[in-house]
Amino acid sequence: MADAALAKARRKLTPLLFVLYLGSAIALVNPVGNLGGFAGLYLVGMVKQVTHSFAGGMMLITASLVAGATLALTLPAPLRDTEAS
Repeated sequence: MADAALAKARRKLTPLLFVLYLGSAIALVNPVGNLGGFAGLYLVGMVKQVTHSFAGGMMLITASLVAGATLALTLPAPLRDTEAS
């Protein structure tokens, strides 16, 4: 009986925790995106001044995209808690 009550409480609490964690994730992603929007344009401008062409800046953006994708694909999957039966 106690196990059933805990399972019901867990079902009610899980969506609340999801919303709280989702808000934290959005709060972390937003400043990183803002920084990327500023720093990316700044770096492309610096590369254009040096090379007198936008091709170098586009190569820089492409290299950062490839590096980010490689990092995302090589990170290990998060460990999940297994429920004890």
